[in-house]
Amino acid sequence: MNKNFKNTLVIIGVVVLAGGLFFGASKLLEMGGSPDVTAPRIEAGSTSANSSAAATESTSPGSVANPNSGSEGSASTTPSTEDSAALFASLTFVDQEGKTRTLSEFKGQYLIVNYWASWCPPCKEEMPDLQKFYDKYKDDPTVEFVSIDAVGGRETKEEADKYIAENGFTFPYYYDDFMDVGGKLGLSALPSSFSVGPDSQPGFIMEGQRELADFEQLLEETKKLYP
Repeated sequence: MNKNFKNTLVIIGVVVLAGGLFFGASKLLEMGGSPDVTAPRIEAGSTSANSSAAATESTSPGSVANPNSGSEGSASTTPSTEDSAALFASLTFVDQEGKTRTLSEFKGQYLIVNYWASWCPPCKEEMPDLQKFYDKYKDDPTVEFVSIDAVGGRETKEEADKYIAENGFTFPYYYDDFMDVGGKLGLSALPSSFSVGPDSQPGFIMEGQRELADFEQLLEETKKLYP
């Protein structure tokens, strides 16, 4: 594993949905500038020589900010772990039967969550490695892989279903019908992957195309963070 991986971890802020702003703007919100949630961060493009640039959505995604850069409006307070965990636990998505689900259902497990769209070339490139990750850990009761399709704009459930079926992927996947995941976490690029601790604690975020070793490292770093 690239030994520079750990050197890419920096603490960033993640904004929370405020009123109807996100829905009215119909776009991903900016990370940083809000004291609501903090999460350690793995920067994009630092662990794999083959990692390509992340594909950005067409709905004017927000920019990713480093709170240490001194940018205007950065958070001046740090939220509690309980508040952060509550936000992650509340993230809502929909399964293939149309049932609303939340990350809180996976309490007690380390979660690796992948956020993607079927129109996104880097998303497609990393999918075989995500299948390998799922196959490796699907029988481990302490680990859960959660695949969430970024429905909206150019992406439809039908296109996502078609892509998964045509490529024979067998991992369960869900739809971000309400853009709750992308909005609350301010995910600014596709693909994005993030981890969550067994008590819904915020883990690490990776943006851009990754490989199997990266997802395994993401899991291991999260286990170290929340043993």
